[in-house]
Amino acid sequence: SSENSYPYSQVMLIPLSNGRFLLLYTDDALSRGDADRSALRACIGTQTDGDVQWGVPVTVEDDGTGDYGFHAAVSGDRVAVVWQDATNTFGNGQGLTPADAARQVVLSETILDCSGEMPVAGAVAAVSSEGSYPYYPTIYYDGDRVRTGWVTTSNPDPSVYTEDEVETLWLSEGFGNPGAAVAEGQKSIRGTALIRDSFLW
Repeated sequence: SSENSYPYSQVMLIPLSNGRFLLLYTDDALSRGDADRSALRACIGTQTDGDVQWGVPVTVEDDGTGDYGFHAAVSGDRVAVVWQDATNTFGNGQGLTPADAARQVVLSETILDCSGEMPVAGAVAAVSSEGSYPYYPTIYYDGDRVRTGWVTTSNPDPSVYTEDEVETLWLSEGFGNPGAAVAEGQKSIRGTALIRDSFLW
């Protein structure tokens, strides 16, 4: 999107076959309320003669709720994506506290088929449950097996860090399967590279 810029947007560029690549990014969905405007978009680019031709961007899950904080893994022309997914619309966010919003966020995942001109999303499945804010999502995909990892906190308001906060590391084995807690520690997980760099491989 050339005219819209979502604040603190995330961008990821993923190689596909035949010199093509997938661009994943958070965009500003201007038709939504202020608290729902973050949309996860996907677009395929093709490089020809030193120039890049972009296809039409698609919204990965166009349900009107906010989507952000994503990670992806590729196998051939199929891309597994996990993201933070609000389960309700919040409109302009009036009267909404960070703790209230955090309790209504789950991690969702899908597999994008990028063999054509536009990405096509498959089924969307939640791997975490409401109540504990999930963050730092990461995903592994080898064309058959999907593994998803993330962190939750005992603090009901993730916008404020507390000294006695306990964080839990979760792992989901298989597409759309609920995760299981695999590690827990006080102030030991946030800000480390453990989950992204070494835990899943």
